[in-house]
Amino acid sequence: MIEGEGIKWATIRTFYLGGDKFISDAGLAEEMNPVMGLRAIRFCLQEVELFKVQLRAILRASAYGNTGILLPMISGIQEIVDARRIIDEVKEELTSGGIPIDEDIKI
Repeated sequence: MIEGEGIKWATIRTFYLGGDKFISDAGLAEEMNPVMGLRAIRFCLQEVELFKVQLRAILRASAYGNTGILLPMISGIQEIVDARRIIDEVKEELTSGGIPIDEDIKI
């Protein structure tokens, strides 16, 4: 997709679970208000290993074309700080392993 003809840019959104959807088998506590609960970035920051798998895939794809990362439903600066820290960890893991990525990927 990223290398496709006519593709100038691909922004890939990280995991987002709408308020009308539920993860019944995830072993998560039931939310009193699922609209405000563990969705999007809050879910990713709690389930860091799952988030890292997704970030590895996006970062690996970034080596093949202009790619951006969209972090949905950010509600505060701390979520950005925490997400950036994890993204930087994954970048370091990949580059130290010799895997090409776009170091300047837009977030």
